[in-house]
Amino acid sequence: AYRAIRQTVPADAQTPDLLDLIAWLGELVRQVDSSLVDEWEQLINPGDDPSAPVVPPAPPSILTNHRAFVVLVRNEM
Repeated sequence: AYRAIRQTVPADAQTPDLLDLIAWLGELVRQVDSSLVDEWEQLINPGDDPSAPVVPPAPPSILTNHRAFVVLVRNEM
């Protein structure tokens, strides 16, 4: 759902509520399996040097995505 909404909904149709939903779904997937989201991002934006060693990145903090953090707090409340 995260990937489908993010890639198929045109930018002019994305409302603030939809952007909240996209951010929340992205963080939900990232919390379950961050490597999956990282692989999707790598497919969309491939790296510059294909011969560089593959090193897994450190897991991102939930606080880096402010919108998703606000949605998570609002849902918990």
